[in-house]
Amino acid sequence: MADKENRTIEDDVNDNADLLIDRINSEIQYIKDKEITAFKAELNDKINSYREAELGGLNSKVASSESQAKINSQRDLLKLRRELVSSLFNKVKNQITDFRNSNEYADYLKGKLQKNKIDYSKGYFVVRQEDIQVFKDVIKELEIVSEVKTDNDILLGGFRFRSVSMNIMFDETLDSNLNDQKEWFQNESGFII
Repeated sequence: MADKENRTIEDDVNDNADLLIDRINSEIQYIKDKEITAFKAELNDKINSYREAELGGLNSKVASSESQAKINSQRDLLKLRRELVSSLFNKVKNQITDFRNSNEYADYLKGKLQKNKIDYSKGYFVVRQEDIQVFKDVIKELEIVSEVKTDNDILLGGFRFRSVSMNIMFDETLDSNLNDQKEWFQNESGFII
């Protein structure tokens, strides 16, 4: 009987030991799972933070590249527009030069003089040096008696009239007309330079 009792105690101790070992193994597994879950969560947070930082850097680089490309494109477009406008107005200047060298130029001056119904004898005209003879011939033909001066600022043609006594001054130069057209073009054409 003592053997049987010893065996029962031994079995009971073994059963309790097995239970304790199972409980300890279960607790160890629980702690491992908890630590692994916490470690994975921390690792995922670090990975996500790293990804966000990298994506932010990439987005910044892309935005910077896009911005630079846009600036370059706008600069190139502005350069092209300036070249086109410059070319256009150079053609206009050439046409004005051709017009000024034609017989129609004297008729143009006559028309401008006849348009303004004022006493030209109370003032003086200002023209380009190269136009002084043509202009004198025109005012002589229209029987206008007035002084004619030259101005190096008039490059394309036409004339200005000034009268201190009548307190008037008007500009019929081709230079002013071209500048007015440039201004109109810039303001109204929709082709911004």
